[in-house]
Formats: sequence, structure tokens, C-alpha cells
Amino acid sequence: MAKSSIELSRWKTRGPGKRFYGRKLVVRSPSEIVELSKALSTETRISILKYLSRYGSTSISELAKVLNMTISNVSIQVRILKNMGLVDIVDDGYKKNIVLKIDKIILVF
Repeated sequence: MAKSSIELSRWKTRGPGKRFYGRKLVVRSPSEIVELSKALSTETRISILKYLSRYGSTSISELAKVLNMTISNVSIQVRILKNMGLVDIVDDGYKKNIVLKIDKIILVF
């Protein structure tokens, strides 16, 4: 599978003169579209992305509590999202947090 390209996008946020640098995932080939579809094919992975978009970062153990799943199962789902480039894992010293890596997905045909 070819790695999807992540491009920086720039737009204004609230407030005069403030800028926010967001990221978008640009999917260019049919094989990348298939891989993205697989990554988004379960309700659990969609729930993880929705939670991260709403609350920012979280730990795997907190996600496991919210989703009522085992830490092992959540970890597997997060790894799939990470491999697709949708989330990232950030080490803040004593625990690892999951963060949403993109703000939007663009399919280029």
C-alpha cells in the first residue's frame, strides 16, 4: 500500500488575524481509497475518530472505558488508524496519548 500524502492546509480561525494550521489527508489513488475505506469500516474506529475530534487527545485506557472495550481491542483499532495516518501517538512522559492527526479528508479522482 502506498502511504497517503498528508498536506498542510491553512485557514483563519475565530478572532482577527489568528491563523490555524490544520492537516488534511489527500487520497489520490484507488488503492488508497480502498485502504481508507477499510480503516473507516468499523463503528469502533469511527467512534474513536469522533471522540478525538470532540475532546482532543486521550489515552487508550480512557478510550477503553468510554467505548466499553478492553485495552487490547482498543489498541488494535488505534494501530489500524495510525497505520493509515489518521491518528498519532504522542508520549507525554508518563503515558501515551492518542491525537487526531488530520482535520479533513480529500479524495482526488
